[in-house]
Amino acid sequence: MKVTFTTKEQSNLLQEEEFLKLSGGERLMRFISISTSMINMPQARPFQPNPDNFILEKKKK
Repeated sequence: MKVTFTTKEQSNLLQEEEFLKLSGGERLMRFISISTSMINMPQARPFQPNPDNFILEKKKK
């Protein structure tokens, strides 16, 4: 494991450069992966769905 000491700005710039090196499909998959992993993050208040929104559900075969 490599340990580096950088400023927040340098770290953000490096992360952005690495992300932009990915292809469009890889970026999409990374976004979906991060989004789904956030479901398990603790929240200050429970999720309350908005009744005005619609929900897309994938049917199980």
